Amino acid sequence: MITTEIVIIGAGPIGLAMAVRLNDKQIPFILIEKGSHVGWNMLDWGHINLFTSWAESIDPLSHRLLKQNGVDFTTATECPSGKAFVSDYLSKVAELIPSQQLRFDSEVTLVDYNSNSKTFGIVYKLDKKSITISCKTVLDASGTWGNFNQITPGQNILINQMYSKIPDSDFIDRLPERSRIAVVGSGHSAMNSLFELAEYSQHELSWLVRNRTVKFGKSKVGGKSESLENQVANLIKKNRITLTTNFNIEAIVSHDDGLSIQSKNHKEPKIVSHLISNIGASPDYSFIKGLTLNLDKTHLTPAALMSKIDPALHSCDTVSYIFEDTLITDAPYFAIGMKSFGKASNFLLSKGYKVLDELLDYIVNRKSSCQD
Repeated sequence: MITTEIVIIGAGPIGLAMAVRLNDKQIPFILIEKGSHVGWNMLDWGHINLFTSWAESIDPLSHRLLKQNGVDFTTATECPSGKAFVSDYLSKVAELIPSQQLRFDSEVTLVDYNSNSKTFGIVYKLDKKSITISCKTVLDASGTWGNFNQITPGQNILINQMYSKIPDSDFIDRLPERSRIAVVGSGHSAMNSLFELAEYSQHELSWLVRNRTVKFGKSKVGGKSESLENQVANLIKKNRITLTTNFNIEAIVSHDDGLSIQSKNHKEPKIVSHLISNIGASPDYSFIKGLTLNLDKTHLTPAALMSKIDPALHSCDTVSYIFEDTLITDAPYFAIGMKSFGKASNFLLSKGYKVLDELLDYIVNRKSSCQD
C-alpha cells in the first residue's frame, strides 16, 4: 500500500495551489486528478472568459514562484479564457510540483476514514486497476462541475436532446438548421449559453426562468459579469431571445419532433428541439465513508458557511468567509475551493487562495502539536 501524509483530490486551480503550498513546506502529499491534464474540468468551458483578470485569478504564492522562472502575469489585465488559463497558467504551476506526486487519469472511488487508526484509505482507479493510498489528511478539491443538477427526475434519458454545459462552436455546428433551443437557468452559465448561441447561430432561442424576474446587475466582479448581463438584456430587447419568467418546469416529455416542456405556471407547454440545462451543479460526497458531514441540506455547503455565501443575498464580490467556516467534520477531511460552496456558484478564486493559506497554517500547527 502507498502511504503519504496528505492526499489532494482534483488538479484545478485550488488543488494545484494547495499542492504548491505543501511542496513549499516539504509536506509529503499525492495529488489525484480524474482527467488526463490539470484544469480538466475548465476545458469543458474553455471558450468562455473568466470574469476576473489574470492578476485577480492567479494564486499569489504560485505566481511568486513562477516569476523566479521568468513567468509573470502582473501586467496582464484582460480576462483569460478557461482554455488560456489552463494552458498558460495551470500547466506551468504543475511544473512546480514533482511529477511523481501527481496521478492523472485516476478517479477516486472511495475515501474511507478509520476513526481508530485516524487514517484514510483512498481508493482510485487507474487503467481499470484499483490502487489504495493510506494518508492522515484529505483535501477534497474535486469541485462540482460534471455533477449537474437535474431539472426533473430521469432527464438523463433525454441525452440526445439535452445539454448541461455551455455550448461551444462544435456543439452549435452539429445542430440542425433553425433549431428551437431553450436555455433553463437564471445564472451566468445560462447567460453565457444564450450569448454563445445568439452570437454564432440563427436558431430560435428561448430563455426559461423559474423566478418572476431576472436579476441583472447583482454581481460586479471585474466588470465582466455586468457586461455579459447587458449583452443578454440587449438581445432580449431586440427579440433575439424570448424570455419567459415564472416558468416552473414540472415535466419534460420527448416527442418525435422534440421536447415538450410543461410548467406549473403556464397552460401552454414550450416545444423545442433542444434544451440547455444550466441550473448548476452539486458536490459529490457519495464516495466518502466513515465520516459524519455537517452540511446545509439545501445547498450542501458547510453549515457555518451557508449564511455567509447565501446566493439569495450574496454574489462573488460580496462573499466574506474564513477557513473555519468551511469545516464539515471533526476528522481531517477538508472540502476546499468550489466544492466547499456546494450548490452555490458564487465562489471566487482570489478568496479561495486566502483560505488555503489559513488551511496551511492549520495543517502545519496540527502537525507540530502531534510531534510534540
